[in-house]
Amino acid sequence: QHRVRMEKKMCKAFEKLISMPAYGGKYYSLTPDHPNKISDETYVELVKEHIMFKDMSADSYLVDAGIANVRNYARTPVIE
Repeated sequence: QHRVRMEKKMCKAFEKLISMPAYGGKYYSLTPDHPNKISDETYVELVKEHIMFKDMSADSYLVDAGIANVRNYARTPVIE
């Protein structure tokens, strides 16, 4: 919940930066019901490009390490 609240606060700053021609970009969120929720297609594309976090539950090493259940919510990049 702390990350989700922080993400909501940070989105205001991201909106300002994205609106500036010197920065621009897009903000994608993995948080359910977020207005900038990433589409499945874009998510897969960004994972392939090693930009976005992958589905950790699909990685046997992360499952064995016990961290596959850590949520990626509010841990997403701003993409230029």
